[in-house]
Amino acid sequence: MTLGQALVDAAAALSHLDDPRREARYLVMAVAAVDQVALMLHPEQAIDRVAFAAALQRRAAGESLASVCGSAHFFDRELAVGPGVLIPRADSETVAQVTLGPGPILDLGTGSGALADALKRLHPKRLVLAIERSPMALSYARRNVRGVSLVRGSWLDAVAAQCIGTIVANPPYIDADEPELGGDGVTHEPRDALVAGEHGLADLHAIINAAPRCLLPGGWLWLEHGYAQADAVASALSTVGFTQVTHLTDLSGHQRFTGGRL
Repeated sequence: MTLGQALVDAAAALSHLDDPRREARYLVMAVAAVDQVALMLHPEQAIDRVAFAAALQRRAAGESLASVCGSAHFFDRELAVGPGVLIPRADSETVAQVTLGPGPILDLGTGSGALADALKRLHPKRLVLAIERSPMALSYARRNVRGVSLVRGSWLDAVAAQCIGTIVANPPYIDADEPELGGDGVTHEPRDALVAGEHGLADLHAIINAAPRCLLPGGWLWLEHGYAQADAVASALSTVGFTQVTHLTDLSGHQRFTGGRL
């Protein structure tokens, strides 16, 4: 099979998607390990038929293009992703705006390592740590982060008292009944990285309640959340003693991160 034929076949098989030609192009490039220039100039080049068929079947079945191709763009880098890890979204790049407290930065539930890696690149002189409970997700983080200490654990259970300056987390915050869980690609992502009890607030509340013990005086806690959860998160932060509660907006203008200072 040639690259040109693979493009035609992929576009036909993915015609139900919004941009099947784009999908086909990136799928073929990933399987054949070629760039867009080579794809255009050498459509006669051969592609592994078995590998291409397997990738196309995965995408047609609803797995995200990033997961099938093994790569997702985040904060000017290509990160390794795949089955078993949450695909980083552009909205999470809002993390670049967070205010830092004195001392180390901790990324909770780092997943692919996207936030930890971005924070380390933004603040190269800071000590950055990241915690993740999933061994599979942690394996991707180890491939993606540079200069970040990775630890396996659950939220703040293993963190000592008053040792962190800034905590950043993108925990599960989707209610189990939300229709977005049936969206393209989402059905193949780890459900426990997406869904939380208490209408999506359970993990957010758990982190807010545990964070004061771990933060240094003047430390900040920043939480990514759903577009309709900003007020609930702000209220929970204030209840346990956080001040200067602040909202940060994403690319769509939604309040995406909410933080407070201890």
